[in-house]
Amino acid sequence: MNANSRTFWISMGCAIFAMFLIYSYSQEQKSKYDKRYGTTKTVLISSKDILEMSTIDESMVTQEERPVDFLQPGYVENPDDAVGLVAATPIKKGEQILLTKLLSPGPNTGLSLQVAPDKRAVAIPVDEVRGIGKLIRPGDRVDIITSVNYGDGRNERREVKTLLQDILVLATGLNVTNNIPRTIMLDAFNGKPGYKNLNGDTGYATVTVEVSPTEAQTSFTF
Repeated sequence: MNANSRTFWISMGCAIFAMFLIYSYSQEQKSKYDKRYGTTKTVLISSKDILEMSTIDESMVTQEERPVDFLQPGYVENPDDAVGLVAATPIKKGEQILLTKLLSPGPNTGLSLQVAPDKRAVAIPVDEVRGIGKLIRPGDRVDIITSVNYGDGRNERREVKTLLQDILVLATGLNVTNNIPRTIMLDAFNGKPGYKNLNGDTGYATVTVEVSPTEAQTSFTF
């Protein structure tokens, strides 16, 4: 074995020994930590200050080990359980992400989270005929048609025009895109609150659609 080979194997041995020492030290520190604070668990932590009513994205959260004894009720473990939801209150950097501080997009979070930055929301009054039998649901795409009367008396005539095509429906009444389709209603008999399923609800009187600012100004006058 020449001098170069001997030096190489000595270096490799030193590196392996150093890694062993580091591993042993980390395990020793973990044992001390566990003995002092108990076992740990991976939980979701805010990586930056999150403003109220902000939509949680992956850049706002990270996973960290925290002592089980210090975990708060409603803690979140996986990013998938929080990303896409809305912060009900401000969350400071380093705080645990809690289910009690998160909301699903819906009536409580308003329409601003549903409307694209360059679009506007416009509510249109509907009835059984204009609302296609109240079969429209949030997420549907519709054409908006109007009828215009020209002239008067015997010369009066009606013309039907298509104002807008392929328009996104954001909400029907209180049923908003992406929310759980239900609302709390008081029971007519005992007065107690209960859930009303909005999946088949036909009691709405308005349909809210997403349009551009120009379309909102030129196509809708009520």
